[in-house]
Amino acid sequence: MKIAVLGCGNMGGAIADGLYKKHGDGLMFEVWDTVAAKAEAIKFAKAKDPIHWFDDGESEPDIVLSAVKPQVIREALSVFKIAGKNTVWISIAAGVSIEKLEEWLPAQAKIIRAMPNTPALIGEGCCLYSLNGLCGDGERKKISYIFEAVGVSYEIPESMMNAATGLSGSGVAFVYTIIEAFAEAGVAAGLPYETALNCAAKTLLGSAKMVLETGESTSALKAKVMSPGGTTATGNFVLEQSGVRNAVMSAVIASAQKAEELGNALQSV
Repeated sequence: MKIAVLGCGNMGGAIADGLYKKHGDGLMFEVWDTVAAKAEAIKFAKAKDPIHWFDDGESEPDIVLSAVKPQVIREALSVFKIAGKNTVWISIAAGVSIEKLEEWLPAQAKIIRAMPNTPALIGEGCCLYSLNGLCGDGERKKISYIFEAVGVSYEIPESMMNAATGLSGSGVAFVYTIIEAFAEAGVAAGLPYETALNCAAKTLLGSAKMVLETGESTSALKAKVMSPGGTTATGNFVLEQSGVRNAVMSAVIASAQKAEELGNALQSV
């Protein structure tokens, strides 16, 4: 399979690296970036490097993954002078709709709009994606092939993509803020900072795995930690008094609304 990666920053590089680690020598890569050095910097730990850097777009890839910023995606897509009729185009540009991609790409293009998040850099990403009307089960298999090399993926209607941006894309930063708050509280309570930070991160990681692996509801898991009149119940009461739940929900919704605004601006370009 031949995969063209447009944009060799953190996300494009992480996906290419994850694909190579999982699927190995069955892949051929071509990479492109407006900064040539970024494309040339992507190397795999193999004696025979399978990557070819190109700038003329004389290629017929099976998959084109556009991992560039929304402001330059049109330029990046124009790099290709040829594309096979079965080429699948995947865009991770926030706010760029399938309708706009169909306007820029060849007629009858098979298009997938995706929203991965940065934990893909360590193989723990979460990607939500939508298909255009020309895609089917074959294209679903290809998106799984791409994004399950760096985490998990879920199909959603495109109308939900802004919500996905607010929750999964931007939500990563909100979690970092919570980890910082946990760590700083641990220091205030008497722990060394490094210990507090590691403990905070591990607590969130372990709690998340409990949700994913036990199949129990968050309410049930929370109840197991709270004894009547105990420390956890007291602390949880303070969280509710302080409006933490409302703050988190408001942050996700505000991010989703901002994604919609940015998308509307891009639609007029």
